[in-house]
Amino acid sequence: MGVSIKNIRKSFKDFNIDIDLEIGKGELVTLLGPSGCGKTTLIQLISGIIPTNSGTIHIGSKNVTTMPVWSRDIGIVFQDYALFPHMNVEDNIAYGLKARKTESSLIKIRVTEMLELVHLTGYGKRSISSLSGGEKQRTALARALAPSPLLLLLDEPLSALDAKMRTILRREIRSIQQELGITTIYVTHDQEEALSISDRIVVMNNGRVEQQGRPWEIYNHPVSGFSADFMGESNKIPCTVEEVSESDGIALASVNGDINFRLPYRNKIKTGEKYFVFFRPQDTEVLHDGINRTEANLISAQIISTEYFGRYLSFECSVNNTIIKTEISDRQVLESKIFSPGDRITFTVNPERCWLIGN
Repeated sequence: MGVSIKNIRKSFKDFNIDIDLEIGKGELVTLLGPSGCGKTTLIQLISGIIPTNSGTIHIGSKNVTTMPVWSRDIGIVFQDYALFPHMNVEDNIAYGLKARKTESSLIKIRVTEMLELVHLTGYGKRSISSLSGGEKQRTALARALAPSPLLLLLDEPLSALDAKMRTILRREIRSIQQELGITTIYVTHDQEEALSISDRIVVMNNGRVEQQGRPWEIYNHPVSGFSADFMGESNKIPCTVEEVSESDGIALASVNGDINFRLPYRNKIKTGEKYFVFFRPQDTEVLHDGINRTEANLISAQIISTEYFGRYLSFECSVNNTIIKTEISDRQVLESKIFSPGDRITFTVNPERCWLIGN
């Protein structure tokens, strides 16, 4: 067993937590959501920093619901690292071991192992003030792992670092987590971070689980408008089902009648029902030839704005009052043609990558 969170409730003056969640042994699960959604509060409930109103928390086979923090067998890395500035690196790492009254000879061996694990060999005698942000993060991770906890909690550990260092360290964290096989809960509001590091993502919204699943499922198959929007750029176009056929699929028309879609057949979709058809900008393909505008999944639109990101060019386009986002990643096209606001473009939408979200 990893972690079992059953019927956990916590009430505040203007906010409530209401969570059920199971985390497998050795799994890295990311809590993802905007500021104020309850991610850090849930971490604090699991760790015992704040008490629950009701429900139970098991770590491994142990019911830790009413146990103090130091008895729960967890390691925590906070957003600001919370290192002890009056101690050097090795003393910070050894702190939890000393608190457990571990023999000094074993502490020395373990600290050496941790320094090697987080690529800080030779840094043991350095002061905390002399470390870079990345080195402080590694020291905090080593301190959390030194006592060999059952559960590792990481509360936005990379948020204070620059983009390049975040990428490097999230890979290192994932590598260490897999090497040790330690059950881990990782908190972030960064979608890219969550997608790249997780076995499973739990999207949180207003103190509750909005959706959970593998990164690919969360990104491509959102179950709500909130999940779709929070996981990156998306298009959600209100449509009405005009036809459902097992052989011909699903025919949709936007509510203003300007856009037609045809999707593969799916169960439980009925004629006349209203949905949002969801797709990502990268699920489109910009065309450069004359196209029959009456065909399904072909959209002619006017460019409102463009943004260049190096790997791709992003467009915000308008079909009358409907705003759609699309993009081009073909470098040959980008180098041979200039796209400007006011231009018209035609693009297709991959029917296999369209998803229906309840209206």
